[in-house]
Amino acid sequence: MAEREKDRHTDTHRAPFGARLRTYVMALLALYGIYAATAVLLLDQIIYPFDQTSFTHPGGRLETVSAEIPVTIFDAGNDAEVVFYLQGNIASRGNFIDEIMSYRAAGYTVVTMKWAGSEGRSGPVSEERLKDEALAVMRDIPSLTRQTSPSVHIIGYSMGSGIAAYVASRSNPTTLTLQAGFSSLCEIMTTRAKLPACWLPSVDRWDNRPYLDKIKAPVLILHGLADDLIPPEYSRRLAHGLLDAGNPPQVETYEAVGHNDFWHSDNTQRIQHFIAGGYATDPPVQEADIDPLFSQRPRESTH
Repeated sequence: MAEREKDRHTDTHRAPFGARLRTYVMALLALYGIYAATAVLLLDQIIYPFDQTSFTHPGGRLETVSAEIPVTIFDAGNDAEVVFYLQGNIASRGNFIDEIMSYRAAGYTVVTMKWAGSEGRSGPVSEERLKDEALAVMRDIPSLTRQTSPSVHIIGYSMGSGIAAYVASRSNPTTLTLQAGFSSLCEIMTTRAKLPACWLPSVDRWDNRPYLDKIKAPVLILHGLADDLIPPEYSRRLAHGLLDAGNPPQVETYEAVGHNDFWHSDNTQRIQHFIAGGYATDPPVQEADIDPLFSQRPRESTH
């Protein structure tokens, strides 16, 4: 009799515990849902924090592509090779003018474009629009530079590397350089935000992997090993992907260099060597060397 009373007493406590557990789980799911919905609403501001500072430069020539895409060209002569420079997601070209002008000083005509939603240009902003407009500019470079078949070197930094990979997969550039690039931006967002960003229908994925087997130009990958914004792991995946696609890239990594610290490395000099002919003479990376290149090596003790 006492045992039956004990069992009944235990059962009366089990049911409320189960109900409380379900309530806690439902509350956590509701909070996660609110967090996810808020994050999705804010993602455009996170991905596209475009600077609205206007860009003008006395050495630049203004043109318009497709009647709506503003382009600034830094001419180096009618037969000069061309650098098509695609900036990072700060977006205002004024933030990248030192690198832009370094290519002009090296004898290249440099083509730059004003992104939708930046430098005072109206939106809307989307991955599709940014990529399609850059491809339109690429296709119009012969007219913009007044050359029949110019040699074009595409250089993309950070988000611009995603645009650069897309354009290179649908055109025929002489070279492609990816600085602080990534295999998939939505994978980075998944890791950072703890959201299935690659599966959310309203989120721009910025996935470069489908382009890799369509890129035929020689590729240079550059990444800082101290990059916390786009970790070097995602350029490592790019290098392996290009190797698997039969187009092994050249790779350069920089110790103690973060996402915005390229200017403290020999980044632009390395690019200039590559586009000046190093793409044809320097050997591409070997598979066994890729992973070590993207491993941060410990600093030597100063004591």
